[in-house]
Amino acid sequence: MIQAGRAERALFLVDRDQLAKQALEAIQDILDQYSSYWLRPGMVRQEQLITVCLLQTMISRYQEFTSGYFDVVIADESHRSIYGAWQTALTHFDAMHIGFAILVLGTFLLFPPRRPTWLGAKPQPI
Repeated sequence: MIQAGRAERALFLVDRDQLAKQALEAIQDILDQYSSYWLRPGMVRQEQLITVCLLQTMISRYQEFTSGYFDVVIADESHRSIYGAWQTALTHFDAMHIGFAILVLGTFLLFPPRRPTWLGAKPQPI
């Protein structure tokens, strides 16, 4: 979306350190022309195009960002981030929301448009 000019800043939310590390490494490998960093607890916020952050960290720091700061919010394991207090870290941002999840039947009904945009088996993880 950044390459297409449809977004200036992206937030990539994950729920484990290992996923943050993997995401940042992939972003820096594939999209090395775009600045990126991992926002960790106690770390000073940076002005980068792509921010990788644990959901648990963002829930305590989302107030540092205006609702329009990110143009796109990508949530890995999004089936975990749509409930309760975790949801605030997503809904605070007036952005396009993209969720990655392995869904159990019925979970997709919680996401607009209330149906999966893709449903099927992948031969390997993406």
